[in-house]
Amino acid sequence: MPAWLDGFVNGHSSAAALQIVDEFRAATKLSADIERKLLQSRDGLSRTVRIRAAFGG
Repeated sequence: MPAWLDGFVNGHSSAAALQIVDEFRAATKLSADIERKLLQSRDGLSRTVRIRAAFGG
């Protein structure tokens, strides 16, 4: 599952994609294990969004 989440979440790089992930997390009750895996994948997306915002990418 971690590889699938990484591929799915990190296959995107926009602030809109990050917002969708965050809205999904807020609206969905996930088990602690799956929540942690999603947060790991979200971290890479979040970094990409911040870098693009800082450097105009």
